[in-house]
Amino acid sequence: MGSITNPITGAEVFHEMLHRLEVKAVFGYNGAAVVSIFDAIYQSPYFTFVLPRHEQGAGHMAQGYARATQSPGVVLVTSGPGTSNMVTPVLDAAMDSTPLVVFCGQVPQQYLGTHAFQEIPTEQIMWPCAKACFTVTSVEALPPIMVEAFRTAGRGRPGPVVVVLPRDISTAALDRSEMHRAMMSLPLPLPAGLNAWGGTVGTSRITDEQVATIAEMINQSERPVILAGQGVVISPRGARMLNELAQTATIAVTTTLPALGCFNEEDPKSLGMVGQYGSAAANLAVRKADLLLVFGARLDDRVVRDAKTFALKARKSLLAERIGVVQINIDEAHLNDVIPAGEAVACDVGDAISRVLPRVHRRASRPGWMGQQSTWKGLYPFKYEEEDGGGQIMPQAVLEELDRHLKGQSKPVIITTGVGQHQMWATQFLRWTRQRKIITSGSLGTMGFGLPAAIGAKVARPDALVIDLDGDSSFCMTMEELLSASQAGVDVKVIVFNNQEQGMVTEWQTTNCDKRYSHSHQSNPRFGALAEAMGVQARVCSSVSDLPGKLSWLLQTRSAALLEVRVASKLRQVVSFSDLK
Repeated sequence: MGSITNPITGAEVFHEMLHRLEVKAVFGYNGAAVVSIFDAIYQSPYFTFVLPRHEQGAGHMAQGYARATQSPGVVLVTSGPGTSNMVTPVLDAAMDSTPLVVFCGQVPQQYLGTHAFQEIPTEQIMWPCAKACFTVTSVEALPPIMVEAFRTAGRGRPGPVVVVLPRDISTAALDRSEMHRAMMSLPLPLPAGLNAWGGTVGTSRITDEQVATIAEMINQSERPVILAGQGVVISPRGARMLNELAQTATIAVTTTLPALGCFNEEDPKSLGMVGQYGSAAANLAVRKADLLLVFGARLDDRVVRDAKTFALKARKSLLAERIGVVQINIDEAHLNDVIPAGEAVACDVGDAISRVLPRVHRRASRPGWMGQQSTWKGLYPFKYEEEDGGGQIMPQAVLEELDRHLKGQSKPVIITTGVGQHQMWATQFLRWTRQRKIITSGSLGTMGFGLPAAIGAKVARPDALVIDLDGDSSFCMTMEELLSASQAGVDVKVIVFNNQEQGMVTEWQTTNCDKRYSHSHQSNPRFGALAEAMGVQARVCSSVSDLPGKLSWLLQTRSAALLEVRVASKLRQVVSFSDLK
């Protein structure tokens, strides 16, 4: 350490900066390139550290944490495969607007470009997936880069930021007093709105003219519908402003998958989820509305389905220069990229609605339009036939029973899911009454997301009841993380829907491949025995009559627990609305 009399290493600076950035949890896996950093954070009094069984698990844990807290999830992994294993969570976070800060080890700088052991081109790999990438080239640069990484993750549309840490940065030393003075000069803690989601609060980009136009469109409309997306959830005032607008002008609300719960589905104005797996009432209302207010939704193919017929009446109104379509999104890249909008505004949703709301006329009722929606709800509810299960438990029945149990819960409830049929049935047969109650992989559709995301959410919200709803195929992708929950004492509840198949795949094979089920059936382990071997309590349910008791057991346990439910297979979930009038 040369002549420095009071040295501090880069690893110690890293630890101190995490404290100054108010990080409360870190998820990660050790390795040669970061061993000095792990030594520096050993038994840290500042934050909880959770050890996964795979780096992908660490990434999804951090996603669950971020979406439960509205603050960036933090990951620390080594170089080489430790870093490459993070690609899926980073991409998933980018597509679902989840703020992460991912610290990736790297070989010492003098070995870069020599094909050293576990050297990979991290920035080239991560830039297409991440919101930003930074490489630290000196210890002096470490604190400001860490601050900028957290700012970038939360600013504007949230997303993942990758920071590359060559090993020599963590072992290099500087004078402690000088380094502390440098750290103290940084603008910390970060202002609210930068350290949290929706970092553009107070910097509205909606013009007075746009405010007046949108308010007038709402006031003239007879059949308005709000389509709310993830942007409502990530905006600090988004859900509150949305609710005020809906109540003031009596406007029905439908949501995308990640926005479920931003508008209480028990409100008569709720239409539930829209799109391919959404409700008939939502899809019909969007089709026949004369004004569609798209708040914080990018309108992907699962929502729009057919761009030619989506929001057809509103778009015809737009062509006739009457009412039409309004789209507000914090990310300008997602304006007008699927359907044209009469007014397209790049702005925080909460900011925009707060500007428009004072000009909106109060409307106590819309009897014809709301009555039509009520009729659709009665004619086309989500339903299933018990006999379709051939005597086995229908997965929808599990969700209905779970919903009954959750109504009496005094704790806040967070639901995570894997990806597959169970994910879509959860959107349909659970009532979503509060935002951030659902944490799921929406845009990328990452199987294996549910369990690690539940662990991260529970670390973030120890006061909450956190339940992972998982299909057997999805669960098998990351089931090793039960060990992580057991070791860390994280009390998550897991329900595995076991039909011994990739249900969404077999559904497509039934429809499109003449029932040729090519490599979509699987032999599963005894999930209960597996869970118990990992230190997790477990039960199995194979009859409908046992469901209430088994669910009560699951929800009342005081440690991590798993319930395997053996459900019917070869079930259909795709709903076609093409023939509805």
